[in-house]
Amino acid sequence: MIRNIIFDIGEVLLSFKPRDYLQEKYGPGKKADRLEVIIFQGKFWEQLDRGIITSEEAKNQLKKYFPQYNQEIEEVLKDWPKILKPLPASDLIKPIKQKGFLLFYLSNFHSRAWEIVREKFDFFSYFQGGVISAEEGFLKPEEEIYLKLMETFSLKAEESFFIDDRRENVDAAEKIGFLTHRYLRIKGLKKELEKNGVL
Repeated sequence: MIRNIIFDIGEVLLSFKPRDYLQEKYGPGKKADRLEVIIFQGKFWEQLDRGIITSEEAKNQLKKYFPQYNQEIEEVLKDWPKILKPLPASDLIKPIKQKGFLLFYLSNFHSRAWEIVREKFDFFSYFQGGVISAEEGFLKPEEEIYLKLMETFSLKAEESFFIDDRRENVDAAEKIGFLTHRYLRIKGLKKELEKNGVL
């Protein structure tokens, strides 16, 4: 019997499309493409997700390695959380809560960005809690981050339904025993939740 609904945040509850953001800010072309690779796909982004470095440290390191983009790095790391906007799945939070299910989040997320979105979006108040990678030092799909969530909130895998947009994260949750759904479209998620008596 399902008791717990566990949501990923990026690209499930909140949109995260850095390429669109960079192209809107700097125009389409090589500059936006290069900044996406440098900032959002490089080692410093992963270190931010893991909580190894702060945003300020990441900014200083990026400016050291890529001085030709000093201004852009400064701008992007200051305001990139603005690209995080609610997706349709966030509208399901209140109805799920009202049906008596416990809600949790499990996400690879920076500490500063998490502070911003937690205060900005009211639907996070419906959650019992969760695990953010930067606060624990583990990243999905590493087994430890799933086990940390279970241990912290005394969850049973067979009573937990996990939703994520990335196949590798869903696969890792399945190995532990979670019921899972890979989020691609809101219609598919609603259908799966209805089938399992969540909606």
